[in-house]
Amino acid sequence: MKMWKIFGLTLALTTVAATAAFASVPQSALRIGGIPFDAESSVIRSMYGMPTKVDVHMEKERATEDTEYEYGNSVSIDLKYNRVHQIEVSANNGWATADGVHVGMDIAEVETIYGEPDAVRDDHYIYYVTGRSDLGIDIEVENNRVEEITVGKLDK
Repeated sequence: MKMWKIFGLTLALTTVAATAAFASVPQSALRIGGIPFDAESSVIRSMYGMPTKVDVHMEKERATEDTEYEYGNSVSIDLKYNRVHQIEVSANNGWATADGVHVGMDIAEVETIYGEPDAVRDDHYIYYVTGRSDLGIDIEVENNRVEEITVGKLDK
């Protein structure tokens, strides 16, 4: 009986610790500048017009076409199969996440919004989508300020 109580207590504490350790975000948080992850390219163009630059890359091995839209010098949108794969924003240009996080924001404000990151790699604070390690928000920090935000598929 005593052994079952110890087992139950250990299990409960492990569960509490696991949920407290991860600040996962819902997939609906993968939106920046109003553009959601996996949106079709027509949605982007209807919101922001034609990009200032378009790069198209063909991958023979997978027979896919990857496209990059650039808006000015600070917004890059990668498309795979004509859908948003990843968005990077590198300037305080009015683009913000669905929760209001933007370049230039103090990292303490980001942690107030999202909590402690799921992972910290060098100067990158990473918040994964619940149950996924390949999707999320990657916030690059310099001098305690957001320097760049990447939303969508994350490089491992």
